[in-house]
Amino acid sequence: MLEVALQLHESNPHTEIRYGHQLIVKADIAAKRRWLSRGQWLQNEQRTPIANPVANHYSLEFDLKRLDNTGGFQIRFPIANTAGDLHLADGMHYSSDFSGLGVINGVHAAESPDRIEGDPFADGQVHRIGLKVTPESVLLSVDDAAYVDWKGDPSAITSYRMDKDVPAELHFTQSAKFFISNLEFTEE
Repeated sequence: MLEVALQLHESNPHTEIRYGHQLIVKADIAAKRRWLSRGQWLQNEQRTPIANPVANHYSLEFDLKRLDNTGGFQIRFPIANTAGDLHLADGMHYSSDFSGLGVINGVHAAESPDRIEGDPFADGQVHRIGLKVTPESVLLSVDDAAYVDWKGDPSAITSYRMDKDVPAELHFTQSAKFFISNLEFTEE
């Protein structure tokens, strides 16, 4: 079984191979980005690595369409010596959908007065998502409109996710099926 899995990885280096909960072979992240540029379905709760390690200044753009009626999209991003989370249409454990920067000064986006109410994917259309990160700023745009524009001390940002010990990786997770394409990642 393991031999078949390793052969599959050779022909599809963008996939990671697991045996139970044990990671056997990591995905080739550069191959994964090339695959995402051409277009790929992202499954519910799938972790999709984009870059590791990441430079201090970087940007990411991609087209995104939600295929389910509800569900959110999260971007885990490194900033300075920490990591944060961006939420788009995250309403799984809350009374309404919201978007925003995960945790700032200990306040989760769901309780933040700066959160954006609503669901940008409710119209069923493809949206262009942009992310620019520097050591002191995070800019998230949806269809070229600023969605999150944060500036400040990066130590104020923390990740609520359980994998806090891996701050260097830029990755996606989602609570619905999405289609992603035209991914562009640049580092300065």
